Amino acid sequence: MGNWLMLLTWALFTTMFLTRPRVKETEDR
Repeated sequence: MGNWLMLLTWALFTTMFLTRPRVKETEDR
């Protein structure tokens, strides 16, 4: 039952990690 929770957490972390550098790059430009 905790498998979906782990997956959700991983997805959130990945999204934040992938969105963070992208936003930083856009701001730097």
